[in-house]
Amino acid sequence: MFISIPWLVLFFFALIFVVGVLIYELNAKFKWKNRFNELSEETANLKVKLSKTSSLEENFDLIINKITKELSVQQRKIFLHTVKGLPSKDISDKMNISSSTVNSHIKEIMRHFKVNKRAQLPYIVIDKITNSSNGFDGDIDKEN
Repeated sequence: MFISIPWLVLFFFALIFVVGVLIYELNAKFKWKNRFNELSEETANLKVKLSKTSSLEENFDLIINKITKELSVQQRKIFLHTVKGLPSKDISDKMNISSSTVNSHIKEIMRHFKVNKRAQLPYIVIDKITNSSNGFDGDIDKEN
């Protein structure tokens, strides 16, 4: 049986097309697997970062509680807002108190921590974090 040349050429091109599609599909499959592995690694890295972040937040809360244990509840709230950088007006709006009350509390807080400027208050927290091993050693009262 004899197959004509045009049919052989058509068969050859069809075979090349099928092989090309198979190669493309295999390549896409491997790219998908590689991307999946990359995403798995990124997910693992993000989980590690998240666990470190939550421990830092816990340490921050412990530090704030130890630093502010002698302040009143309202002074603690004002201290936290001040450390976050909020101006007196925003603090007074959030806490539904007057700006003059906020300012008088801030003066008392500054007197308590023996600082002259409001801008020095965040550095109290930073100082406690950076002057202890691994960020926080669990005992802030050693220095006081």
